[in-house]
Amino acid sequence: MEVYLPYETPTGPQLEVLGEVETKLPQPVQRRATAWVLTVAVALAAVFGLGGMKLQSAHRAAVKEFTTGAHEEYEGFSLSSDLNERLEAGATLAKIGKQQLGETNAFVSEAFAQVGALKEALASGSPAACYRANTALGKAVEALYPNLQENDTAKAQWEEFKSRQYTIDLSAYNTVAEQYNDRAAAFPANLIGAVWGATEVERFA
Repeated sequence: MEVYLPYETPTGPQLEVLGEVETKLPQPVQRRATAWVLTVAVALAAVFGLGGMKLQSAHRAAVKEFTTGAHEEYEGFSLSSDLNERLEAGATLAKIGKQQLGETNAFVSEAFAQVGALKEALASGSPAACYRANTALGKAVEALYPNLQENDTAKAQWEEFKSRQYTIDLSAYNTVAEQYNDRAAAFPANLIGAVWGATEVERFA
């Protein structure tokens, strides 16, 4: 009875012998081997090249949804722009508070501190940092406003402050970010993204 031994992948000197054998193969066989190598190289280039460009484009679109808005016809209507408008309304209310209650008033001081924090967060471009700063600013201004003497300017800025938060809550940014992150986490995008710098984007949360 014949006994079949399991195949072992050649290594070391065995591999060198195979290399010598390959050079002695007929030319047609060598050409087929070269063609196979080229086919694999082209396939890898397509995956990492074209795939990388598509993933990078999706990454830019997700970031743009936060900064300027993803669609050109709606440029200027973005989560970042709404945060800036809310920041301006909050800053105006803090100034009114300073005039009415004094600079050392605890509610006024906290409002100014959180206005500065949101400015820094927006400058950093971090959606997560902006979320935290915006939440803190909301609490500070909500605590300040009942202490103000109501006038037309204060009332208008308070309505603007609340209205911008309503718009922020309706933003599609987190949906876009989550869809991109799911795509970037799947194989082979998770490998391609590391090469192209198209990594996960922050949520506004």
